[in-house]
Formats: sequence, C-alpha cells, structure tokens
Amino acid sequence: TALVPMMLANDIRETMDFYCDRLGFSVTGTWPASGEQAWFQLTSGDVKLMFFGFAPHDHDEDREHDHPVKLPVRVPDNIDEAWEALKDKTEVVVAHQDMEHGMREFALKDCNGYTLIYGKSVS
Repeated sequence: TALVPMMLANDIRETMDFYCDRLGFSVTGTWPASGEQAWFQLTSGDVKLMFFGFAPHDHDEDREHDHPVKLPVRVPDNIDEAWEALKDKTEVVVAHQDMEHGMREFALKDCNGYTLIYGKSVS
C-alpha cells in the first residue's frame, strides 16, 4: 500500500520538464499514451507523484495560486548532496539547515507553487 499525491499542474509539459530536468524525476506513466497528455506520473527513487491538467477557473490571470499542500520528501542518506544538486535549480523556500524537531531539511518551490520539503532524520 502506498499513498501517491495527485496534484493540479498549471501546464502539463512545463511541469514534466521541471521535475525531470531540474529535480531528476522520470516520467513513468502518461494518459493518454499519445497526443496531448492530461495526466502523468513521476518517480524518483521511492517517491511517486501524479499530476493532471489544470482546468480554467475564475480568478484574475495575474493572481498566483496559493497551494497549501506541502510535500515532504524523505532523503535517507544524501540530504547534503541533494541540497547541493537542487539549490540553484528553483526557488528556495527554506535553506538547508538542522531543525529543532530533529530533521535536516530544505524546501523548494516547484513551477506550480507547491512546496517540496526534503528531509532526513539527524537524531
């Protein structure tokens, strides 16, 4: 049993490229299989994410969406290497640091406004 988040993508192609080119994920499923995709799955190690197309809705075009979902990504051994590899590839929300709750963490913003929190236990 596994929980795989499915989230809205503002732009399917931009989101695929962002996660693959900047964060090292691989596309492991798409629908439909050919033509313009409406859904896709990404994998990096044990982490799986799904995205689907963003339907138009009512709001000002220049207003950015707030995405309250935060996605924790547990990094078992290489949190410092992950920080070095990713820190210059997208917006840093929280810099690499040891937290009071016993985790070494950093947080990055994706191209849709979601926050990815990378962490490793330091206890």
